[in-house]
Amino acid sequence: VENIYSSSSSKGGTITTFSQMVKNKHFIISNSTYSYLAAYFKSDNDSIVTIPEPWMPNNAKNYNIYPENWLKIKSS
Repeated sequence: VENIYSSSSSKGGTITTFSQMVKNKHFIISNSTYSYLAAYFKSDNDSIVTIPEPWMPNNAKNYNIYPENWLKIKSS
């Protein structure tokens, strides 16, 4: 694993981390808009993006907010 990013509590740190995240080609994201947006803005047809399914496990609503080519990993 070359790059692992986490958010910072400071505004500048959060922006820096996000700009580093969008430089990647592949993504493993959590069910957060922060990681989702980095993957959404940067991914292309050659990118591998894995996401949890369901997106919100404690919610009865089925969120279908991701492109078809993203890989869904079943969570329990």
